[in-house]
Amino acid sequence: MNVFTLVCKLKTVPALGRTPDQRPMTSFGVLFDDPNPKKNQAFPLRVTLYGKGAEDVVGMGLAIGESLLVEGRLSMKIVEMPEYKEKRGEVICNRLQRLQLPTATPNPVPAQTMPVQQVPVTPVAAPVPTPAPAPAPTPVPQAAPVSTVPGTVAADPFADIPF
Repeated sequence: MNVFTLVCKLKTVPALGRTPDQRPMTSFGVLFDDPNPKKNQAFPLRVTLYGKGAEDVVGMGLAIGESLLVEGRLSMKIVEMPEYKEKRGEVICNRLQRLQLPTATPNPVPAQTMPVQQVPVTPVAAPVPTPAPAPAPTPVPQAAPVSTVPGTVAADPFADIPF
């Protein structure tokens, strides 16, 4: 099964488009970091969504640089260049999730502070726990008898259960 999960940053803003059969689709670019921490390099990847998911992603109002969790199917496309062929990865997305909220709010609302009222606190003594009576011992069920004679079967209590 080809399932690909990736944490990445948005490179291009998604725009809604249509397939030739008029299904909604969106395609946008993301960047993901090199797993090697010694290299400071980001790799581009194209993410494509179809149907209602495409409409939902465009309506999310994603901004460039936001962190996303992308889950889908990885496919490789071969692009013919004038002198060579280039392989490009693409994720056909099944699920997309924003990992952080937008950092800037258009109209920040100042927090209202309420005066704190001092209330006197009186200590209360903790109740003394009473010991609970010991539980009665429960009888241990005995195992069914097992026949040690070859070729015979002991009475099985589960014999009438059809499997």
